[in-house]
Amino acid sequence: MNQTHEQFALDLEEASRIVNSLEAEQRSLSQVYANLLDFSARQIQRCFRGHIGRRLFRQILVVRAVLRVQRKFREFHRRRDETRKKSKVMYRKVLRGLRGVRERDELSHAELLNRVGHNLQVESQWRKAMGVEDTESDLISALYRKKYVRRKLGAMFRQLYWTKAEWSWKKVQQRVEPR
Repeated sequence: MNQTHEQFALDLEEASRIVNSLEAEQRSLSQVYANLLDFSARQIQRCFRGHIGRRLFRQILVVRAVLRVQRKFREFHRRRDETRKKSKVMYRKVLRGLRGVRERDELSHAELLNRVGHNLQVESQWRKAMGVEDTESDLISALYRKKYVRRKLGAMFRQLYWTKAEWSWKKVQQRVEPR
């Protein structure tokens, strides 16, 4: 029985050594597996966060571009409206000046511009004398804008002459082609 007991003790010792080595191997494998899982999870999170960050950056770029376009669009319309308001005031003044010019059909373009300009000056002097404030009647701003106003007046008169010429031409065509 001694031999059996010794054999059993040797087998038990060998079995416990095998079990211990298997446990150590299992621990190292589970540690490697846990490290791989941790590394994989970090890689996936890094890729996902990078993707989200790039998408967010592109969205920010798009929003900035949209805001820039909206700002330019609104600025364009605001400037156009301001120009229209100024032009409307100037056109009214010119038409009032034209009412005061007699024999305007016989005048040349330059003479008509001069007379309308004189009428506008007379109106502004009259408003000053009556105490009516007119921001455009200020002498400095009038001198500053003289070139701009003259150019606008010229464009307006060219448009009026063009419209009148078209109207006259249509009348001539109607006379030539009676049906």
